Amino acid sequence: MFLCAITAVLCGAKLSEGVFVGSFLSMSSTAVVVKFLGEQNSSSALHGQVTIGTLIFQDCAVGLLFALLPVLGGHSGLFQGMVSVGKLLLVLSLYLAAASVLCWSFVPRFLKLMMHLSSQTNELYQLAVVAFCLLSAWVSGHFVFILYQG
Repeated sequence: MFLCAITAVLCGAKLSEGVFVGSFLSMSSTAVVVKFLGEQNSSSALHGQVTIGTLIFQDCAVGLLFALLPVLGGHSGLFQGMVSVGKLLLVLSLYLAAASVLCWSFVPRFLKLMMHLSSQTNELYQLAVVAFCLLSAWVSGHFVFILYQG
């Protein structure tokens, strides 16, 4: 990322564009690497577990990078950018705290109930899981909407 940022500035582009390109060039494909580790029977070895952990961390970092794209592409000053990042991290923390509480308390009970109700077929359980994922995406979309409207 640093090299792409420096190269972008030396070539006359904006620093934020260099950081953006560098961050995407530094990410690896999780699916390809995990498949390769599986073929080599290395996924349970120490180096395989460390690699998979690093890939998961990179995938999470991409999500945070997407959330920071408006700040990187904005024309506001440094202070305004810092305020935007702070606001973003606050809303993200609130969402993750609420999601964690729900995942530890409500979701296991709800899924056990769905498994009990769908003892003959698995369709109700699958439908409940898909509905929960869509609800989670809808709520997170509203958090983003509130963040950028407020």
